[in-house]
Formats: sequence, C-alpha cells, structure tokens
Amino acid sequence: QDTTTAIDSLGNIVTINLLKGKFKQHENNPKREDGTIYLYCPPLQVDSEMENLINILDDLEKKQVKPIIIASWFHHAFTQIHPFQDGNGRIARLLASLILIKHKLFPFTVRGKEKKKYIDSLELADNRKPQSLIDFFCEVEKRNIEEALNQNFQFAYSKTSFTDVADVFSKKLESWKQKTLKSKTELFEINRNKIFEICNFFLNELKQNLIEKLKGNAEIFIETCSPNNVEKRTNYTIQISEYAKTHNYFFNRTMPRGWFRFVIKLSKERQYQLIISIHHFGYDDSTIAIGAFLDFIEPMILEVENKRISVKRKKNIIAKLPFEIAPLTVSLDVKINDLENEIKSFLQDTVTLTLAQIASEIN
Repeated sequence: QDTTTAIDSLGNIVTINLLKGKFKQHENNPKREDGTIYLYCPPLQVDSEMENLINILDDLEKKQVKPIIIASWFHHAFTQIHPFQDGNGRIARLLASLILIKHKLFPFTVRGKEKKKYIDSLELADNRKPQSLIDFFCEVEKRNIEEALNQNFQFAYSKTSFTDVADVFSKKLESWKQKTLKSKTELFEINRNKIFEICNFFLNELKQNLIEKLKGNAEIFIETCSPNNVEKRTNYTIQISEYAKTHNYFFNRTMPRGWFRFVIKLSKERQYQLIISIHHFGYDDSTIAIGAFLDFIEPMILEVENKRISVKRKKNIIAKLPFEIAPLTVSLDVKINDLENEIKSFLQDTVTLTLAQIASEIN
C-alpha cells in the first residue's frame, strides 16, 4: 500500500503518500455514521504522547498490574493517539499481543463475528468505560485457551472464568510435561541399555578374534556391569572423573552408568585391564560418553616359607598407563541402532591402541 487518505487543514479528505515507518504528518480523524468526527492526537504531539505511553507501560509492568489489563489499556491508549497515518488498529492488536505473549498468554486475535463487539467495547472505552474492553480481552483469551486445550467449556463468562480456565490449562500443561518427562526418561533408559548391549556384543566379538590370534599365549576375559546394576556401577568413579577432567567435560555421576573390564593376562605377574565406561556426558542427561582408560595390574605378592603360603601384599596395585583416547559421545534422543558402526569403530580403535601399548612394553 503506497497511498492512504487524510484530512487537510481545510477539513477535506485527500489522498497522500503513505509514510512507512514514520509517524503521521496529517490528521487522520475518522467521521462516524452520525456525522461526528472523532479527534485523535494531532501530528505535532505524537512524539511526546508515544513517549508518555511507553513510560506509563513501563510503570504498569513494574507495579505488576495484570497483563490482561495492561494489554487492553495499551491497545486503547495507542488507538487514541493513532500515531501512524494508516494501519493503527492492526499495530495496536499486534503490540497488545506482544504484551500478552511476554506474560506467557495467547495473542489478541479478533475474528469476524467478534468485530462489532470489539468496536463497541473500544467506543465505550473512549467514553471512560474501559471495563467492556477488558472483558472482551478476557473473552478472547478464554477462547484461545479453550481451543488450545481442545475442550468446550460450557459455563458462561464471568469475571472469574478466566482464572478457572487458566487453572485448568496450568494443570493440563503440568500433566503433559510430566508425561513428556516420563517418556523421555524411559527413552533414555532404553537407549542407554541399547548402547551397553551394542558394546557388549562388539567387545565379545573382539575378544573372540583376539583369543584366536593369540593362540593360547594370553588369557582374555571380560567382566561387565550394566547400567541397571546398582551395586557395581559406581566402580571406577574416581578414574572416570579423572578421565572426564582430562577431556574437559562434566561427568554426571548421579546418572546410571555401566562399564566393561577387558582383561588381557599375559602371566600371573603381568596383566592389563582396559576399562570402557558408559556414562553421562555434561549437565544434560540426554548425552552418553563412551570412554576408555588402560591400567597395569601388579598382583598381590605371595611368599612360600616352610611350605606355608603367606601374603606379603594383600592388594593388587593398579597403575594407570599413558593411554589417550577421546570419548565417543552419543545422543540418547536418536535411533541408537543407526550408530552401531560408529560405536564398533570406536571400540576397535580402543582395543587396537591397547594392544599397541602392551606390545610396546614387551621386550
């Protein structure tokens, strides 16, 4: 739209270019059906009136006046100023909607069959009777809430009905969020267990391949702990924390986790354990890290004296080896089966590096 109508200094209706993005420069007072002319703010006073409008709006927000009242007041005050040459009604509804949306309410929408009531309530507000406009805003909000809930409330409108509907809306929203949270939690548990199962399958496959390659020259076995094993899953907490710190991420120790202990025993005195941990990555509970670290196990020392066996050192010594492999992160929101190849590749690389590290220590 490039042109609109205005009223010149002689009171004549003229066609003028529409100033886009600027306040009006001509009068835009409407002539009503009874012949009277309604006077809006003169062009010269628009700047100061708009500034005053914003100041009052800020003050009402600070005083925490109900958003429905603020929005209806602002809508009417804006139309009283009529700051633009054209389109003031649409802009007033838009700005009122922004106020409502800011307070997590529905936008102000007027439908065709509601237009007469809308205009009538505005005219009553013009005559210092704003309650009808406030009531109309409440009715529109109530209608939008009902439609959002997909319910048809049969009770008649009253001053308390908005509160009633808002309460229902709040309860349904809370219920929906709880269901969503429950379904998310269930999905995360399912996918966490799937990751464990995939790791278990491929690690056992690697174990069998390694046993065949080594031809009995070393003993290979795997100890496992699933994320559902509450008693054992907290093992290696300190090591996992150190691993996470090394790789600059937060290890969420409050969430379920699982691990694999991949043991390569060359002799009684020489054995290694590769720990592969499945734990939560970061503060969000939707991401899993698959990490790995390698230890050398120095077994307890037994002494034989006069055919009697005594224990000189009762505990194995676990020595961490220089073994750096970054964690593989997996989202629990995706289809885990699609990530099988990625998980398999990570485990193969991890076991390969383990063998290389052990081989470097064999003279």
